[in-house]
Amino acid sequence: MERLSNLLGIIEKIVIILVAIAALFPMYQWIAETDMRVLQRTTEVIKAVEYCEEFREQSSQGNMNLAEIDFKEEVCSVIYSQLNSWYQDVFDS
Repeated sequence: MERLSNLLGIIEKIVIILVAIAALFPMYQWIAETDMRVLQRTTEVIKAVEYCEEFREQSSQGNMNLAEIDFKEEVCSVIYSQLNSWYQDVFDS
């Protein structure tokens, strides 16, 4: 009878450990999703900055018309503004 009681105690501890692990899984999943969002945002920022750098090179060579230059300057202005806002959110808090 004592062996059965000890066995039930061990099984109970194993169940508690498994429940604790299962409870932590959503937290791990949330952290992983957060990391993926940061990675995706960083990748998008890099692409946007590359776009603006290419635009600056092309406009300095005179290969664009005035309307295209105005539009792309506005786009790059928004990109750099968002980048600055994101930078402040991430590093100033």
